[in-house]
Amino acid sequence: MKRGFTLIELLVVIAIIAILAAILFPVFARARERARQTACLSNAKQMGLAVMMYAQDYDEVYPARQRPLEHPFEINGYTHSSAILWYAAIWPYFVNTDIFNCPSARDVVWRGQYTGNTRYGINTMIAGNNTAYSMAEIVRPAETIIIGESDWTRSTADHGWSNSWMLHATPHPSRFIPQRHNNGANIIFCDGHAKWVPISLDPNYTGTGEVPMTVNPPGVLWRPDGQS
Repeated sequence: MKRGFTLIELLVVIAIIAILAAILFPVFARARERARQTACLSNAKQMGLAVMMYAQDYDEVYPARQRPLEHPFEINGYTHSSAILWYAAIWPYFVNTDIFNCPSARDVVWRGQYTGNTRYGINTMIAGNNTAYSMAEIVRPAETIIIGESDWTRSTADHGWSNSWMLHATPHPSRFIPQRHNNGANIIFCDGHAKWVPISLDPNYTGTGEVPMTVNPPGVLWRPDGQS
């Protein structure tokens, strides 16, 4: 006579499977995010190289966050006629709009059009309107941010439109670096290198935005004179 499983035995097996799933799923999720973090860091390194190449072509001056155009030009099938934003200015050095799309961001954005938004913002303390600082003017280039990950919720409650493509020195309610990868983010520095840095949530944040406010990561400088 064949003997089947008892109800108790089935429940024990189900309980063991549930416990294993509870243990393994977070591990798999972290591994998947680690892969996305690596892909994003690759984007950041290519942007850092492009910024250095741009600076070499323009008297060692960093790209401005936006610069008026004398003549219209075309990128990826889109015609620009008013101004060129920083990401369009460095785009010719790698000709790949996917570089500006973080794999952990909520949606895919810039495809070459002027009004598109990226998931990376330029430091406006270095890159101003129409002009920017030169490489020689940056006191501590290996510690000073030029481009960092950014986020835009399209909500005016806490985060404004500006965080779609530029960053101001934190803290500011509409300009911040999000915790996109394993409680951190990828940052590009003024010497062209890029790395992941830990990001902490702002303990004093009381807003209602979709993305919690963060504080400036330790050791990251924003101003050309070497001040945070």
